[in-house]
Amino acid sequence: MTAFLIVLAVAAEAYLLGSVDTGILVSKFVYHDDVRNHGSGAAGMTNMLRTFGKKAAALTAVGDVLKGVVAVCLGRWLFGHLPADAAVSPYLGVYLAAILAVVGHSKPIYFGFKGGKGVLVAAGAILAVQPVLLPVLALIFLVCLVPTGMVSLGSITMAAAYPVLTLVYSLMRGLPTQDVVVCTVGAAIMGGMVIWMHRSNIQRLKNGTEYRFGEKKKENQYEEISVCYFVPVVWHDVIPTCTGQKKYVQPRNHQCDLSIHCAGCAWRCDGRSWGGHGAGREFAVLESGQVSFLYR
Repeated sequence: MTAFLIVLAVAAEAYLLGSVDTGILVSKFVYHDDVRNHGSGAAGMTNMLRTFGKKAAALTAVGDVLKGVVAVCLGRWLFGHLPADAAVSPYLGVYLAAILAVVGHSKPIYFGFKGGKGVLVAAGAILAVQPVLLPVLALIFLVCLVPTGMVSLGSITMAAAYPVLTLVYSLMRGLPTQDVVVCTVGAAIMGGMVIWMHRSNIQRLKNGTEYRFGEKKKENQYEEISVCYFVPVVWHDVIPTCTGQKKYVQPRNHQCDLSIHCAGCAWRCDGRSWGGHGAGREFAVLESGQVSFLYR
């Protein structure tokens, strides 16, 4: 019973601490705004840098790394109170704390379960668990970032390399098999979570549209696609015909693939208009890339 309560306490402290999202707090209390309403929609250092500048990014980075460190240290301390006969790997507590801190950061209970992607929180956790790996991971990150300017590419590559480095390092240290398994599985879960949170970035990398560090994005700059086509769906006994207007798409946030803007209206990625006339009308994007508006 004592062991269960300690495990529960570690999970709770790590998640609740991870949910204290530094980027959201800085943007709200310092800049009186919410960073999630801008750029990628994520509450992380990169989006803070793009939206509010270097000071905001630095504050966010420090806060995110620190909460990763504190969550792991608390987890280690709590697991130190396990009964002597518990026969549990001491690394279970630190990785449980690390994983739940990342979960809390990406799905913060205090902020509507919408936070950041967890890279710096994971870095803080690694600093507390295996500080010797951090310079190697930082080097991997820079090797990807410097030539491409893509923070996401560095983060994804670093996350993929982390469990491999953990396995190698654990074997080099001669850890017991149980500890090697716990460390490797824990690192794989952490790395997998970070990669999963970057799935929209992966899609943009495939499309060649991913943001590059220092890149300036012009406001109201849209990518032109083909002339729209109305599908022959009867609306009040009238079959609409194509107006011949050009339609445009623009990424809005990390969850949406595109938004469609036209004269007097704006359409979002889930197929429902959110502004202007025509509220509630639906659209579909055809395989050809053409846009069909469904009038009903």
